[in-house]
Amino acid sequence: MRKFIWKLILFIAILVAVDLALGQTIRLYDYIRGGDIGKAHQVMTMIEPDVLVLGSSRASHHYDSDTIGAILGKEVFNAGFNGQGSLMAYGLLQGVKSRKTPEVVVYELTPLFDVFEDSGSSSINMLAPYKDSYGLDSLFYDIDSTNRYKMLAKSYAYNSALLRMLPNILLRRSQNIDGYEPLYGELREPAKTDITTGSKHRVDPVKLKYFKKLICETRNAGCRVVFTMSPTLIDDDDAYYRDMLDIAENMNIPVFDHSRDTAFINHPSYFQDNTHMNYKGAEKYTKVFAEELREYLTTKSQSEK
Repeated sequence: MRKFIWKLILFIAILVAVDLALGQTIRLYDYIRGGDIGKAHQVMTMIEPDVLVLGSSRASHHYDSDTIGAILGKEVFNAGFNGQGSLMAYGLLQGVKSRKTPEVVVYELTPLFDVFEDSGSSSINMLAPYKDSYGLDSLFYDIDSTNRYKMLAKSYAYNSALLRMLPNILLRRSQNIDGYEPLYGELREPAKTDITTGSKHRVDPVKLKYFKKLICETRNAGCRVVFTMSPTLIDDDDAYYRDMLDIAENMNIPVFDHSRDTAFINHPSYFQDNTHMNYKGAEKYTKVFAEELREYLTTKSQSEK
């Protein structure tokens, strides 16, 4: 019996030691330059942009930071992430605001990831290593109440992360300096798709909560928030965007809507697929949007003098 107890104590000690060792994985993040983990680390610990772009893959692929920066004369970073929405955006913004509050947040609306229930965008494990540093406890606990206990283990924050990190470290992938991720490839003709309707989706109360928190906290810090809807070949009915557009109206947030802009959707060669523009479409769209944003910011600035 005594021998068993000593083995048990040794086993527990080894588990604790391994957990503590894995908990130091965050130090490896400084060596990561590419991929989503590298980009997230860059946003959470390094950048200090004047203009921050947030949202899903439509944000990351549709907004050329250099072009916006050149037109506005400001530092711009694109912090859009594939398959992510309001929960990820809220966490990323906390990291950026810890160093500097942006002057403008550009938020590309994607209702499925921002306010509706879905299977993927509630997983923001890439931000787990930064939970304690940036006060993200409530965010993780609201997403999953069991995180309160799971995250007692230091290694939990790095579940599956090490395997994703190694290629970036070993292959020495270059860092994406401004966050913009252009797409290549050209759509010959739009594929037939069903109309995306809001009536098929249920609102996720946690996503909605943090979407509103993101807006309120950002504006209270003196930052302007603008919503965008970039060109898409998908037919979305009015109900799909209704919840987010109601928020925009109630909170007096401008919406730059180019979702059905014929200058883009009549040219399949500007798209990689029905949802995403390629670099040619993104370049043209970014110029149009950036000019509109400059005009809006100038008008607002003059009216407040």
